[in-house]
Amino acid sequence: MDFNNICDICIEIIEWWSNNTPLSYGTINVLLFIILQPLLITSYFVTTLIALKLKTKKAKTILAVISIVLFIFVVVCGFLLVFLPYFDITTDMIY
Repeated sequence: MDFNNICDICIEIIEWWSNNTPLSYGTINVLLFIILQPLLITSYFVTTLIALKLKTKKAKTILAVISIVLFIFVVVCGFLLVFLPYFDITTDMIY
């Protein structure tokens, strides 16, 4: 499998995503490659630098927990971007 096939598969995934959610293809690109990817790269780079500077095991454990929480946050945001448009969150409450 060459890189052109991988690129085509990724384009098909984003097109499917834009067809099945109210998000446009451009919006999904911006969310993935302008916001989420640099955020993840920067956060993992900073946490790695901090981990290299830390001397105590307790501080490294705290940093590992922060990294795990950040990863869970990104996974939850991705889940919400994909599946939130499928849920009807309107209510028929009477005031």
